[in-house]
Amino acid sequence: MILRGDEEADHSVLIAETVSRFAELGFLDDRGFAEARLRSFRRKGLSTRMVAAKLSEKGVDRETIEAVVAEDDTPEADAAVNYARRRRLGPWRIRDRTERRDKDIAAMMRAGFTYGLATMVIDGEVPADLLDKADPN
Repeated sequence: MILRGDEEADHSVLIAETVSRFAELGFLDDRGFAEARLRSFRRKGLSTRMVAAKLSEKGVDRETIEAVVAEDDTPEADAAVNYARRRRLGPWRIRDRTERRDKDIAAMMRAGFTYGLATMVIDGEVPADLLDKADPN
């Protein structure tokens, strides 16, 4: 209830009608939101685990997250390469590459990638076709 001077106003009916209308118009679509965010996150190089965590933080329910992630056709290796390139880790590091190897792998693992995949990307053992087609942005 909102108080305005001496009068009390109950806006719960107005709020319910607004939410209902927004849902009807498609403005409240958790699945659509999750799909759009997933595409954006994967382009940025976020791992499947990190995508699920971020969607959960935004209030998307577990079932929707699992369904959207299951339909994602982005290989985890592509996302890992995009992440390393964006953060300038491993092969994209300008200097101190060997000295920073362990820290780069740790950064990849904190981002949700497995040790094996992180090591492969940081050591530059990713197939050339992945390195060529990974998003540079």
